[in-house]
Amino acid sequence: MKTLLLLAGLPKEVVEKIRQESSKRFVPNGNLLIKPLADKSYTQACGDELLEITHECVLSYPENQPLSIIIGYVDSRSSDLLLSNFFPFALPFRLNAFIPDWSRGKNSRNQSLNKYMSYLSVRSRETISLSYLVKKIVDVRNLTPLLLPRTNFKSMHLNRLLVAIFSELELSPDPEKFLNAEIDRFLLHHPYRTPDGDSRRCLCNGDLHFKSPGNNRHGFLRNSDAKNHELWCLLNARSRLGAPYDHSFHFDCVPLRGPLAASYVNCHSVPIAPKPTHVNIAPNDYIS
Repeated sequence: MKTLLLLAGLPKEVVEKIRQESSKRFVPNGNLLIKPLADKSYTQACGDELLEITHECVLSYPENQPLSIIIGYVDSRSSDLLLSNFFPFALPFRLNAFIPDWSRGKNSRNQSLNKYMSYLSVRSRETISLSYLVKKIVDVRNLTPLLLPRTNFKSMHLNRLLVAIFSELELSPDPEKFLNAEIDRFLLHHPYRTPDGDSRRCLCNGDLHFKSPGNNRHGFLRNSDAKNHELWCLLNARSRLGAPYDHSFHFDCVPLRGPLAASYVNCHSVPIAPKPTHVNIAPNDYIS
């Protein structure tokens, strides 16, 4: 697994110091992507630029390379504007602001900067560890609700599950227990079901059964087709809540009763006609 670590909201002096260090201090296996804070608050342009940088980095890897995307940010009143660009494919973590110590002049300022580097290293590695916890659940693939496509599953309970993990996982004193509790809460509203004539259970939204495709893996967004999609389409196709998942995985969706709908909305809101018997929907809502 490769980790793409994004750091946002840091002042120029911190960014310059980070660039003097080995990136492996912060992300042992992957890429370090930094966006200096150009203003006192996050702007849409800042979020868009970070999204473009991340997209370009993801495209540099082959489709079958497992990628984890995490973002550290200095919290502010405009943090939601930044984070909305990275939900739900990334796992965010808050950073304390850097406060230089000038009590003994330049020496104490440099000491405070070095101390902040150590802090960044610890926080980054802690969140990378959290992403491995999410990966343990995501690796179950068709048996985990964490990979359900947000648009086509059409459930406030799915959205609540993803938002809770995105916003609160790093704050939990027992992250694994928190993850399992949130999933159990979701399953109260969408329990596993076994479709008629099938031996395997699956998840259901009341209209469609979201079934495993077995070994028939073909419904996924390829790097070569990314130019025909929005930036978030590809990012959501490679990572969910900071955890990589099988790039070729999709759900075979069949109706509970009656015919399929005439079309289903894909990852960038374009209606796509289904196949005669089912519709292939990937976790990022890519439809094939």
